[in-house]
Amino acid sequence: MSARKAARRGELRQVAALQVNSIPDCIAALDDPAPEVFAEAAYSLSVWGTESTGTEDNPAALRALRAHAPKLRTVFPSPTPKTANVRYNAAEALLVIADSNEDLVPLLTDPLDNVRTDGMRLLGRLIHRGKRKLGEPR
Repeated sequence: MSARKAARRGELRQVAALQVNSIPDCIAALDDPAPEVFAEAAYSLSVWGTESTGTEDNPAALRALRAHAPKLRTVFPSPTPKTANVRYNAAEALLVIADSNEDLVPLLTDPLDNVRTDGMRLLGRLIHRGKRKLGEPR
C-alpha cells in the first residue's frame, strides 16, 4: 500500500474512532479511489451506522452503503494476501445491507475464512428474507 493510501486509511480509522460522529466523513470516503480506504469506510459505516452498536440505524449510512455496493463488490474477483483486510471489510458491509445482488461465489470461495463466513451469513440472511432460494443462481 502506498504511503498516501496508508495515510488516508489511517486518518479514516482515527475519524471512525469517534464513532457515530464520523458517519459523514465515512460516507464521503466511500468515493475514495483506493480500495483500502473505501472498504475501511464501508466497514466503519457498517458498524457505527447500524443498530449493532445499541443505537438506531442511521438511514444516511445505510443508503450510502447500498449506493456503493457495486463498488464494494469489485474487491473480490482477484483475492491476494494484500487485499485480505479490504475483502473482509467489504464483506462485512455487504452483509449489513444484505446485498441481494451480490454474486456469492467469490465470497464463498474466498481464501480468507472470515470472508467465507460472511458469505455464508449473507446467504442465510437472504434465504431467511426470501430473496434467495437454495440452488437458485444469483
